[in-house]
Amino acid sequence: MLNSKETLEFFGLQPHVAEDIFNSWLRFQQTPGELGYEGDSISFTVYYVKSIARIIEDAWLPTHDWRRALAELGINRQLTDAIIDSNFDEVRKSRSASAWVIDTFRTSWEFLQGLDKRVRRKKDEQNGLVAPSPSTAPRPAIDGRTMLHKGGAMTRLASVFREDGSLHISRLFSPPPTDFHRERSDLLSFTELDIAKQYASFCQLRVPAEEGGVLTFAIPNELLGNFKEIEGQDWQQLLWWARRRPESLDEIDPPASLAGYLEAPLLIGVICGTATDKIDQLQSSCELSGQYMKTRTDDTNASQYVFQSRALQGHIQNQCAGWVWIRSSQ
Repeated sequence: MLNSKETLEFFGLQPHVAEDIFNSWLRFQQTPGELGYEGDSISFTVYYVKSIARIIEDAWLPTHDWRRALAELGINRQLTDAIIDSNFDEVRKSRSASAWVIDTFRTSWEFLQGLDKRVRRKKDEQNGLVAPSPSTAPRPAIDGRTMLHKGGAMTRLASVFREDGSLHISRLFSPPPTDFHRERSDLLSFTELDIAKQYASFCQLRVPAEEGGVLTFAIPNELLGNFKEIEGQDWQQLLWWARRRPESLDEIDPPASLAGYLEAPLLIGVICGTATDKIDQLQSSCELSGQYMKTRTDDTNASQYVFQSRALQGHIQNQCAGWVWIRSSQ
């Protein structure tokens, strides 16, 4: 049964904290109509982490005491060591300690949910490749197609494949807020291979039972032609609007000058390497200068490709069937 004290310990909570949270969750299940009644323990646990994060000194800067913050959130030694692993400093600084805890819990929950459903090909099939079409092997370059990547938990990435070989790309949508939008939950984002590998490896380090994976889409070049690239002050202002909590009614809607970016079928820009908590404390968008995520291989800025148009997403779903692969990050 997923709703158990053992599940919460599997998430990475200290045993006594897991027991307290589980017992609290059980009490909510006794009274129909009670807030949280018939809800899964994952939702209750996420609420707990968010509540504690509001009253402790959360960590999001390299100079913050991440170990102390994670201890106050009830996280065990193994997960704490994984989150603060110096090999993933570049990725970790993009979120706060509590945000990485919640991400880890949700990844663990999805892994447990899909444990009985996961259908994997044997590792000796196409060098460990899992794909809907075993007749097509991945190559570094494919004429007429561009390779874009997404890294993360194997369970989530593999859910894009339907049994008939078609794709279900909505499983890959990014939860808000994202770098370029505050509320939309239907954005499809990809990045470069080295960044995807970092996300995959960091995921596996935090959830050892899960496998980190890199999903590769070979996208027809004609689907990439209608794009808009954002940089400089426009990048700063759009990120400022998307990642901050509005302080007045005037800040709810994006600036009119940025509408063209939000309406573009494909938006391309660098990835922000700064946690939302830090952005909330900045005084203006100008302070976001240089707040980019770097690649490890050549120290250049890491880029993201955000497919915003529903029509374009549909074309990708239809035209990429048989041209998508998922591989272990190891």
